[in-house]
This record gives sequence, structure tokens and C-alpha cells, in this order.
Amino acid sequence: MVKFTCNVKQYRVAKKLTQAELSDFTGVRRETIGRLENAQYVPSLELGFKLRGS
Repeated sequence: MVKFTCNVKQYRVAKKLTQAELSDFTGVRRETIGRLENAQYVPSLELGFKLRGS
């Protein structure tokens, strides 16, 4: 799971999204995206699928 959370920022930057834009798309707070990027939060299965589809 840690490998997934550490790659969130790579994927977000590659798609040229800000944390705010990704949070709007997934329906979570921007702070949650930051915590995901810093491996401080384990996403639910639903959020994981939303992140994958972003």
C-alpha cells in the first residue's frame, strides 16, 4: 500500500493537476491528497479507484 500512496504525486504531476484539482475530481479535501502523497493516509477502495481514473 505504501508504494501506491507514494506514487500519487507522480501521477498527479504527470497529468498536470494541482492537489486542489485532484481533490475536486475525487471528492475529498485537498489536505487528504497531501496526506496521500506523504504516505500518511491509506485510501479506501473507492478513493483508490477514483484516483486511478483521474
